Amino acid sequence: MPTKRRRWRKSVLTVDQILAWADDYHRRIGTWPHHFSGRIRWTEETWLGIDAALRQGGRGLSGGSSLARLLDAQRGVRNSGNLPPLDDRQILRWAREHFQRTRRWPSLNSGVIRGTKEETWNAVDLALNRGTRGLRGGSSLAQLLAARGLKRNTQRLPPLSHRQVLAWADAFFKLQGHWPLRSSGTVAESPGETWSSIDKALLFGRRGLTKERSLAAFLNKHRNLFQGKSRRPKVIKESDRLKIVQILVWGKRHHRRTGRWPNRDAGRIPGVPGLKWSTVDSALKQGNRGLPGGSSLAKLFASLPR
Repeated sequence: MPTKRRRWRKSVLTVDQILAWADDYHRRIGTWPHHFSGRIRWTEETWLGIDAALRQGGRGLSGGSSLARLLDAQRGVRNSGNLPPLDDRQILRWAREHFQRTRRWPSLNSGVIRGTKEETWNAVDLALNRGTRGLRGGSSLAQLLAARGLKRNTQRLPPLSHRQVLAWADAFFKLQGHWPLRSSGTVAESPGETWSSIDKALLFGRRGLTKERSLAAFLNKHRNLFQGKSRRPKVIKESDRLKIVQILVWGKRHHRRTGRWPNRDAGRIPGVPGLKWSTVDSALKQGNRGLPGGSSLAKLFASLPR
């Protein structure tokens, strides 16, 4: 026959004992206990039960208090019901100091605010939302920073257009010699915008963009990125890239020497080991080696003023 578990008999509590348990909790955990902090080590007591006894009385306690009030009075721990007021100017000052130190703007998960007595970014965000501690309410830390132009609110990003994304991609290609990937970092023409966020907007059809599989699929559709191949485009090394300016220099030298502009049958390019005019013509047509494609030697030199 199974034995019945003996019911735990609640003992008398004292303020000194509760403070000793709280001090032990603080030494081990680094923060002070709350009523939801669970069981007290080496005992059958819980912090919820301690808080209830302090509020209701009994077990040797007079009642009319709470765990938060006791720690506030005896250990100087902030009581959430008696916090100092806040204002936007103070929060923004803390945010700028945080950015200067970390190079990142704070979020509600950024922990304790340096230079304060246990003030946290989560508590600030909560006060902005609820309108407590002298704040208007209906806001958030992200919205406050976005309103002052300090940090984009990821929940309220500006709309995008296909034309704008393609313009940024073309500029990236012209500068880097390859098309942007979702891992290509920040968009140079739009501080705060990233290729990763654009890829995500395309993937889910958000921010005014139609739904695509990815940024790569979008560029393949509008810029024939893969030239009919399924693999991702290679990043062109600087030493392998061809540039229109350099091709024009080579062409002018050829014209001065022969009296004709070079075509794909003009053979090797003097002074450039291993490179033929046929290779340059193919790259201009197909968009290889960092060139945009859709051109040729004939078209390029025909565009020069006579």
